[in-house]
Amino acid sequence: MFMNIYTILCAKRNKLLWFQCTSDLWFADTKVLVPNTLFPRLCALGGCFLFVHFVFFMVKSKTAGRGLPLNEPVGVKGAGSRQISVEKLKLTQITIELNHITGYSITMSSFQMLALDLDDTLLRSDLTISYRTRNAVKRAEAGGIVLVLASGRVPAAMEQFSRLLGMHKRSGYLICNNGTIIRESRGRNIVFEKKMDSKTALLAYDLANAEGFPVQIYDDDVLYVSKTNEFANYDQKITGLRQIVVENFRDMVSQGCYKLIIPGDPMILKPLESLLRVYLGDSATLFASKPYFLEILPADTDKGTALAWIAERHGIDRSKVLAVGDSMNDEAMLRWAGIGVAMVNGDDRIKNMADLVTDRSNDDDGVADLIERYILGKESIPSSSSKQGV
Repeated sequence: MFMNIYTILCAKRNKLLWFQCTSDLWFADTKVLVPNTLFPRLCALGGCFLFVHFVFFMVKSKTAGRGLPLNEPVGVKGAGSRQISVEKLKLTQITIELNHITGYSITMSSFQMLALDLDDTLLRSDLTISYRTRNAVKRAEAGGIVLVLASGRVPAAMEQFSRLLGMHKRSGYLICNNGTIIRESRGRNIVFEKKMDSKTALLAYDLANAEGFPVQIYDDDVLYVSKTNEFANYDQKITGLRQIVVENFRDMVSQGCYKLIIPGDPMILKPLESLLRVYLGDSATLFASKPYFLEILPADTDKGTALAWIAERHGIDRSKVLAVGDSMNDEAMLRWAGIGVAMVNGDDRIKNMADLVTDRSNDDDGVADLIERYILGKESIPSSSSKQGV
């Protein structure tokens, strides 16, 4: 039955007659005596027939406007296919199936992987991601790009941004702690991790502590500090981690950790970095992730090695990888990728070694502009930017 109750207004002999249909029974309004003829049935069937054709005409007109013929699949490069079909056309039922509609056409470049730093790159100064940037990233993923978020943050401090981009629904990766942890965005499985050996970690802590510097360790959603300091308070504010002061910090270091961070004034951190390089040698990786943060990681561990690990897992050549960052902890990643891009608001040392510098800052959709031009658009990276032979 097309519908439970269908009312038809008809005119006969200059009188208005109302008819109702319920289940299979047809009857006239009790106030009007109508002969039991085929006329009410024919009116009802005619109305149903006109309604069905009206719906079919509207669907056909809408799809024709988009250039999508009914029952004909339309391919979208890199985004699978979409199809609008009328599965059943009956008096009792109309079913319209839309398998997948992307809503936009995608023209993809030859890049297969996109690695993005978070702070001061993907994130604006207020720690948000603009709608334009989110849309550009999602369109790149829809075209087949493997998305990688690479940050010095711990997994818990990256989760909100990966979910904002919808990465928990798709296959992607989070490079955490500047490369000591690699986690799948969907399923949250840790596929790679590397900790500092206790001997190296203790030596670094003892040297920093002897010079009067505080030391920090990140674990899950907690920031452990040897003593309170303004830099740890700021770090807590931007990451949302809980801060705990550990009384016997050396014992905690001896149990192993992913990395150590030594916060301090940039002017006095530089001499400490030189001292640590002398004593630690090749047993650790050192760099300043921020002017006020000196980071110590396990040897041969950084965003670059982590990105190479992911690319190898997917069989993607480095020439097909585009990486974007702003600071010195992004250096290894930008050097390894086929094209390394520095944010215009980034460290001058990064901009000098990068293949390309964005035209816009992180507060002005610099990442979105880059994706729209070189991944979704038709612009090509200047040939002088290629790392051929490196």
